Amino acid sequence: MSKNRLLPTLAELWQISFPGPENILKEPSFLRLQELCSSGYDAGSPGFSLSNALGAPFALPEKAARFSLPVDCAAERLDPALRSAQPEMRHLVPLDMADDLPELRFGNCEVRRFTETELAEIFDAPRIARTTRGHQIDLAGFSDFQRLLIREAVDLKDEPEKRAMPWMYGSLDRDFGQIDPHKPTFPGRGRNRPRLPHDRALGGMGGHARSRSIRVPGAVGAYGQR
Repeated sequence: MSKNRLLPTLAELWQISFPGPENILKEPSFLRLQELCSSGYDAGSPGFSLSNALGAPFALPEKAARFSLPVDCAAERLDPALRSAQPEMRHLVPLDMADDLPELRFGNCEVRRFTETELAEIFDAPRIARTTRGHQIDLAGFSDFQRLLIREAVDLKDEPEKRAMPWMYGSLDRDFGQIDPHKPTFPGRGRNRPRLPHDRALGGMGGHARSRSIRVPGAVGAYGQR
């Protein structure tokens, strides 16, 4: 399977304008794409996760139409995303209470002040604009101070549909009102910060950074990469 096999079917979907059919999951061209993804990749039978990942015109109202992906770009992204078994997750930790630090790079981590352009790439701002209509990322605010960026390779064990809607596959045989007073809020990589070179020079960064680590929205998503 390659992007060239996906492109003709994607092109059919790209001809459908907003608001699209009543149920895109039953549209013949979408069903053909679903079958291609299921038979050509180890992707199960993606439905909602696939429709949400495409960035197609049928899903975007006029005011957001500019965020639609060109169809060839969608094919170029979808093919490797369906193949990906170990994508990159990014954790962005604010260091606004740390000392002024020189730029640092060590292993899969770096500390520095990121520009608005770099942050737009890290967050994949157009994708967030497509999937959370009307939401604006304050890139200027995010670039006001230094941050720790941790890049983590993660193994994808579940099919895309389960990663997109985990609540549909969860077990109901538990007490949903149960309180866990020590349940962690953030992923372990950001919560348990790596030991940086000259750690004692970081001032008050430690506890503050641990409590406010940020998992970059959509950096992994249902299809493993942006």
